[in-house]
Amino acid sequence: MNISDNQQAILAFIAQRIEEEGVPPSQTEIANALGFRGVRAAQYHLDILEQAGYIRRLIVHSFPLRLIIY
Repeated sequence: MNISDNQQAILAFIAQRIEEEGVPPSQTEIANALGFRGVRAAQYHLDILEQAGYIRRLIVHSFPLRLIIY
């Protein structure tokens, strides 16, 4: 599957961030870096990249601890 210039730029940005910081960028960071108006544009391109097999998104659950009773 051919990918667009934006999708190639996203892949390059992801690879750069992983190399420099050890973690991939957030969807918001991708949207800001590529000049998208909103996060949904980044999500759209990430969906295509995932369907094409270029990336795999992992669902990470973060359960912050909240003290209710002390």
